[in-house]
Order: sequence, then C-alpha cells, then structure tokens
Amino acid sequence: MRYLKLAALLFVAGFTAVSCGERESVSYTETELESFEAWMAKYINTDPADKVATELPYGGYIQWLHTDNTVAEIRPEWGDYVEINYRGMLLSDWDHELERGSIFMTRWEEDAERLGTFNYYCHYVPQLIIHNLNNYIMPSMQQALQLMKQGDVVRLYLPSDQSSVVSGLTFDTSSNSNTGYGGNTTQPTLVPVIVEMELVRVVEQPQTDEERFVIEYAATEWGQTVADSVRQYIFMNIEEETSTDIAGPDSSLTVYYAARLAYDGFLLGTNIDSIAEKNNRTASTYVSYTPSSGSDNSDTYLAVQALSEIFETGEVTYGSWVEFITTSMFAFGSTGQDPASTTTEILPYQPLIYTIYIDKYGDDDDEEEDDE
Repeated sequence: MRYLKLAALLFVAGFTAVSCGERESVSYTETELESFEAWMAKYINTDPADKVATELPYGGYIQWLHTDNTVAEIRPEWGDYVEINYRGMLLSDWDHELERGSIFMTRWEEDAERLGTFNYYCHYVPQLIIHNLNNYIMPSMQQALQLMKQGDVVRLYLPSDQSSVVSGLTFDTSSNSNTGYGGNTTQPTLVPVIVEMELVRVVEQPQTDEERFVIEYAATEWGQTVADSVRQYIFMNIEEETSTDIAGPDSSLTVYYAARLAYDGFLLGTNIDSIAEKNNRTASTYVSYTPSSGSDNSDTYLAVQALSEIFETGEVTYGSWVEFITTSMFAFGSTGQDPASTTTEILPYQPLIYTIYIDKYGDDDDEEEDDE
C-alpha cells in the first residue's frame, strides 16, 4: 500500500538526531518539520514538472482540488463572513489510494455517520465565520481563504505548529437542551494534519441577508407586509384560536413550542412529544412563563425577547396556535450565543421560526400537533 506512517519518519529522524555524536540534539519541532518535508517530497511533490502543492506563507502546503473558472470570481475580504465546509485528518495514516486518513473534525454528516459520532442534535451545515486572524479556525485555514474564491476546494498539508486550534473551531454536544455542530473526535496535539476545505459562500452582509429573508418569508407564506410586523423583523401568524381569553404580558403561561432555524428548518428544540419523536429528540419539560418578567428558563431561552413582543400585541389568546419568525436580533444575535450564557448554541445571524401553543399554566392538557 502506497502510504507511509509519519510516526516511522519521526522515529528515523529522531534516532538520527540523537545517534550521531557529532550532531547537536534538535527539538521535536525541528524533527517534525524535517520529517514533514520528507513526506511531502516523497508523496506529494514527487514530480518537479507537476508540483501540485504550493507552500503557504507561514508553513504548510496548499493543493487545489477544484476551482471553477467559468464563474465570476468572488473572493473574501478581511472582515467578511464566509461559509466553509471542512474535514481534518491525520497525515500519519493518510492512504493515497483512498485519499483518506483518520478524521478528527468534520462538517459533513456522512463523515460523522462513518465515525459513529452522528448526533441528531448536531447541525451538519457549512460553518459561518469571520474571515480574519482569530481563534475560530486553524491559522493556515485563514491563510488559505485569502487565496481562494467562492466555490474552491483545497487540501492543506500542515505541520502541527500551523494546525493548532485555540477555541471555537467547531461545537459539539450530546445534550438535548441545545444544538451543536459536532460529529468530531479530539484533535491530537503535536502531529501534522491534512485539512480539506471548501469555500461555499462569501457573505458580506449576513444581517442584511437574514432581515431580507424574514420579510420575504412573511410576504410569501402569510401574505404580510412590513406594516403587519409585530415590530421590526418580527412577524406573527395566528393559525388557530379556540377562545377569546387574551394571554397578555403578565399572564402565567405554559408555552408548547417547536423552534426551528428559518433557513433550513432544522429543529432546535421542542417540548411537544410528537414533534420530538419524529425528529429523534427528547422533548423538553413544561414550565411556567410570564412574558413581562423577561426571565429565562429551559423552554423559552431561545427567543425570550421575541416571545415577549408577541404577547404585547394583545392578540394572542389561550388555546391558540401561533407561528412567528424573527431575526437573530431578538434571539441569539451576531454571536450565536444565548444572551444568558457564553455557550455558543447556533451559528451567528440565524433567523428563527417558532410554532407555539398557548395554555394556562397548570393545565394538564397536552396539546400536540403533527410535525408538518
């Protein structure tokens, strides 16, 4: 089989370094880099006339897997948001014939299924990040983005000093109280890696994009205009009413809900058993909620402000089914974090759609609706 264990290379290089009496001892970093360059020369850059990988400015190599020269070039500028797919693999067991190695991070659902780390609470979509030198992704991934245009796919060969991740690269959870971006294993330290990355889209104005989406959704689905909004970028549609008893801001309520990401309908959470079951989830518990209190709890933390605005209208009655859509301004905002914590729950700038049923707190009627 045409592949070489980097561990063997490191051993040989390390043995050579310490066995030659006349040679000074070298650091692990130097040994690793020497072995890394030897591996690249043997397996990737074997033909000088067809050198398929070029060196990155601060170390490592980039290899172009796909680029479409028939479309207009859209390149990210510093400060732009970009959507990227990626998978990280160990260089030490890279199989050249299969073009695969052990995966330790991924944005692709099929990878997670192969790894056995698939989780119904994880949202396997391209990650939205700011294109700048921050802690979200590997430094060399940011360097590569400077060379890419929208639609490009590259493969990066990186020594360990260019593949370290501080925080926020990807989010993982097995909890049933929030959603994550996982399907990963722990990234090993001090080993070279191979990263495949796709620049899916350059998003210059993510806030404007979601505001436009919310307005167009209300117009298309509910026939509403901006004048019909509860307040700017919050629209409500009352589907069914069974009473005239108003549920106001100071009412003590039980809210049965299904919360989804508006862009693709991914279920963030629900306390309705039938919807949870259809989505392979565990339903959240029911708790009291008073809109005017602004207090946080396990059922309403996703969009407390937007919920409060709904009840301020004086149009919501007990026993009614209500849908509403809101921008991230009234939910997770530009950070993807619950305002009451520092935990990253979803991607930034994500509009939400809620379906809710309003009941008086303490009633035992389990109102449920089939998941459409």
